[in-house]
Order: sequence, then structure tokens, then C-alpha cells
Amino acid sequence: MKKKIATIIKRIVSFGLVLTIIIAGTNVYAAENRENPVDITEKQEYGTSITYDVETGEITYGADQNYIHEDTDSAETDGVNGEEISPTGIIGPDDRIAVSNTTVYPYNAICYVESTFPDGTVRRGTGSLVYSTVMLTSGDMVYSHDNGGWAKVVTVIPALNSDGYNRPYGTAHATKLTSNDEWANNKNVLWDWGIVDLDTSFNSWLGVSYNNNYTLYIGLKASTVGYPKNKGFQMWQDTNSISAAGDRYLKTLCDIEYGDNGAPVMSLDSGKIVGIIATEHLENGVCYYNSAVRINADLYNRIQAHIQ
Repeated sequence: MKKKIATIIKRIVSFGLVLTIIIAGTNVYAAENRENPVDITEKQEYGTSITYDVETGEITYGADQNYIHEDTDSAETDGVNGEEISPTGIIGPDDRIAVSNTTVYPYNAICYVESTFPDGTVRRGTGSLVYSTVMLTSGDMVYSHDNGGWAKVVTVIPALNSDGYNRPYGTAHATKLTSNDEWANNKNVLWDWGIVDLDTSFNSWLGVSYNNNYTLYIGLKASTVGYPKNKGFQMWQDTNSISAAGDRYLKTLCDIEYGDNGAPVMSLDSGKIVGIIATEHLENGVCYYNSAVRINADLYNRIQAHIQ
């Protein structure tokens, strides 16, 4: 009887050991194949800024959320026109025009951007200088869900023109990349923005503005300037209007293509950035508007924290 009981116990222990191995193996397999979240140690508050140090790989949270602008309904920063050098979201007819001289303001503050991600993918887009060492762009140019996370290298070329070799102000690279948990963890297009700190200082940059009354943006004449891939390395511009607005979004009728992601939406009245091109909006293959992230008080303050 004792021998029989011992045999049963032995079988139970063996089965438990096998089951443990199977479960452990399954967990390892799942860990290797799931997409790693940006932060696995703690849940961040909604919209928390995330900053990635390109050189060290260090990640910090909320670093640019300590700056608070005085409590006003609107605010703006001035652009600076420094050194000048002398000489496929298409809505209806394509009325974009090529920018022949990229070295005059505001075009000398518009940047061609290339981002290299961990899996080797190179993505192209557009950005705009908002300070001598700070560039504003879209979130997908700093963090890609499909390509391994944070960009390993971000190359920035202001006023690039023609064949890709005409670089009147040289080339800069990112030292720090900032986005937020809503973009990095949830791919929320309302939070599709990126702030890039650069290793090189430039003399020209664009002003940024916001107004808490976002209905004032509806009908506003605006322009977008960027580097659509189907136009090679030439800068292109389109001017139209903003058709709708909310706290964190703008809908614009300006034409865009792949490569314009991250391009500024600039008010024709003030010349300042009011939004960042994010994506096109298609219905049955037809584009009716293009989406942009609006510069609201929250994003304005985060930008200012990089400038201070």
C-alpha cells in the first residue's frame, strides 16, 4: 500500500514539473513575440511626456511638463529670420507648388527628416525648427510601433533642396527625442507629435501659437510646407483653409503626401505654427481632409520647456 502511494505521489510531482516547464516556456515565447511597451514598470498618467536619450538609451518621464505658461487664453512665440542665402492626401486638383528658394524665411526653418529605427527601417518626413536647437515633428518620426520603438538615428537637414545634396545649412542629428505615452503605447493620432533636441544650432526658426478658443481656427487660411516623397528632395507648399478644429486636432484642406508627416500647419495671418501634419483621411479612396495635431496650451508649454 505504501509503495502504491509513493508511486502516485511521484507521478503527481513529475506531472507538476512538466506542467511548470510548459508554462514557463509559453511565457518566454510570449515575451519574445509581443510588442514591448514603452514602460513596463508603472502606468503613466494620461499624456505623460516620454524622452529618449539617443546616445545613452535612457528614458525619462514628464521632463518637459514642469513649464507652465501664465494663465492666458492664448500665447505665441516669435520666429527668427537668421541667415538667408540668396539664390497621398490630395484633395481635388493637386495645387501644390514647388519652393524654388528654400533659403528665405520661413522655408529656411523647414527640415527634411530621416529616422532610422531598430529594425533598420528608414522613414522620411518633415519637421520645423521652433528654436535654434529644437525641431517639432510628428510622433511617427521619433517612435514607430511597427519598426521597433524609438528611432536610433534622426537626421535633420534644414532647407534641403533639389537633388538631396544641396544642404545650405548643413546637417544635424537628434540628441533627445520626446513624445508621449498616448502615442508610444496607444498610437493615438491626437497625440502624434514629437519634439527633437538637436546637436547643432541654427539661426532661423518659426514661431508657435495657440488659442484656447479653437473655433477661431475654423475657416483660417493656412499653408503646409514639406518634403513629399513623390517629389524627390524638393520642398513643396500648399495653401488652403482649416475646415474643422478641436482641442487636439485640426482638419485642413491642404494637400499632403507621404513625407509631409510632421510638416507645420502655418497660419497665413500670423505666419506661426498652429498644427503638425499627422495623416490623410480617406473615404472610399477619396481624400476629403487631412488631419493635424493642434498646438494647444498643453503642447505649447511642452515645447517651451525645451526652449527655456
